[in-house]
Amino acid sequence: MTENVKNAKRYEMAQNILFVLEVIFTVIALLLFLFTGASRRLAGFAGGFSGNTAILIFIYTVILCAGAVLIYFPFHLYGGYLLRRKFELSTQSFKSWFLDQLKGFVIALVFALIFFEGLYFVIGYAGDSWWIWAWAFIVLLSVAVSYLFPVLILPLFYKLEALDKTSLAEKLANLAALHGIRLIGIYRMNMSVRTKEGNAAVIGLGSTKKIILGDTIMQNFADDEIETIIAHELAHHKHSDMWRMLAWNCLTSFVVLWVVGAMLDWSVQRLELKGIGDISTLPLLLLFLFLFSVVSMPLNNVFSRWRERLADQSALEWTNKPDAFIRAMSKLAEQNLADPNPNPVIHFLLHSHPTIKERIAMAESWIVERGT
Repeated sequence: MTENVKNAKRYEMAQNILFVLEVIFTVIALLLFLFTGASRRLAGFAGGFSGNTAILIFIYTVILCAGAVLIYFPFHLYGGYLLRRKFELSTQSFKSWFLDQLKGFVIALVFALIFFEGLYFVIGYAGDSWWIWAWAFIVLLSVAVSYLFPVLILPLFYKLEALDKTSLAEKLANLAALHGIRLIGIYRMNMSVRTKEGNAAVIGLGSTKKIILGDTIMQNFADDEIETIIAHELAHHKHSDMWRMLAWNCLTSFVVLWVVGAMLDWSVQRLELKGIGDISTLPLLLLFLFLFSVVSMPLNNVFSRWRERLADQSALEWTNKPDAFIRAMSKLAEQNLADPNPNPVIHFLLHSHPTIKERIAMAESWIVERGT
């Protein structure tokens, strides 16, 4: 086992421990917030400013989100900054990282306000069927975020420069056109100001699709290796995987909200809480949603890994460059400090992609089958 693989395993272990601790902390925090009466007092404080429900929810949400940032700060500091500095993945100064946290908080707060205002509007007017309308609202919000992310959110963190009139850009544009994928451009992203990790993607839905190449990829990968990576990403769009994932999430969220709705009704009655339309019971709703998101994670990852394998196969077929694909996977694992062969249980529970070992083995089998 090389030193890089040992570091990758240590890094993943630290991340997994942090994940478990954060799950436990979240459950305890929400229970305490509800059963100590803190949520009820916060709702009363917010209601003291105005009898208008929308204003009450606005004040409650702002204070709740600010408090969440404070109590989760140690987790974010360790996982997002100190741990990454320890394993020499981050290139950010603390000031730069902290400013990113502030920007992230503002963005999260905007979406939290939209979500909670919409949710309690639905609860107030839809009666017992609130969870169906809440589900429809969440679906619409998810689609909106998918459209807005590459246009409004990503540029807040990274500078994008058009990668026109280069041999690589022309090659990638031709690959997209060959498979009927329309792009608004190919861009270089300045990832190196924040990280040593490499990444590339095809982001956006509909008319907002664009290829993004991290400068850390362009500095360390050959053109044919980048071509196989982008072929994989283009295959996701060719296969309509963004819409498939959205449809899958719609299905699972429908089931989750149905169950959560029933559990909320039962819990409110048994615990003698105010009705679900009262925002003081929000911690209970968040607790159920959080627990179901954790429980459903392995199932979602099974779906994701299935689509990732199909995209890998298409990347090999479209480029006919299995050696470049293997080199690219090996470099990504080394550069991103990814464990190429994690514990099978951990991989099943937490990983959305096949292991690097599996992806390389698939490419090697592809070579044998075709005699290339």
